[in-house]
Amino acid sequence: MNAETRASSAQVDSERAAYDEGSVFEHSDAWNRRVPHVFRAPNTERGELLFGQLIAEAVRSGGRVLDAGCGTGETARQAVELGASEVLAVELSERLLREAQQGGDGEGRIEYRLHDLHDPLDGHFDLVVGRSILHHIDWRSFLQRTYSENLASGGR
Repeated sequence: MNAETRASSAQVDSERAAYDEGSVFEHSDAWNRRVPHVFRAPNTERGELLFGQLIAEAVRSGGRVLDAGCGTGETARQAVELGASEVLAVELSERLLREAQQGGDGEGRIEYRLHDLHDPLDGHFDLVVGRSILHHIDWRSFLQRTYSENLASGGR
């Protein structure tokens, strides 16, 4: 294992521990509750609407979706509600993955999997989504690898 791999492995372990053993999610949620106007602002609401439209367009005739860093599974369930035939929802945190699973599997259309986004995935997807993940990973290599290896022809 080279120095770069060791560093990313240590970073992954730190990220996992922060969510599984620490209170990162709770601190973030508490902050969000102190500033609810941010989430009800016109630009935020418009962004959420556009995000939903992007998902709906991509899965209109049933597509496969990769939800990278699925957290509590809200986007995976939204994709199923909008027509996705299958969703692979991956998450680094065991705790968040359990919460996602408790939210339901979209009538068997969502597969939840513990996965480090630094590692490659098998399969092709019509839509690749990830919310609030780019600051947690080496996003350049993730995007390059995922788009070249996992994005189906015509995928988004």
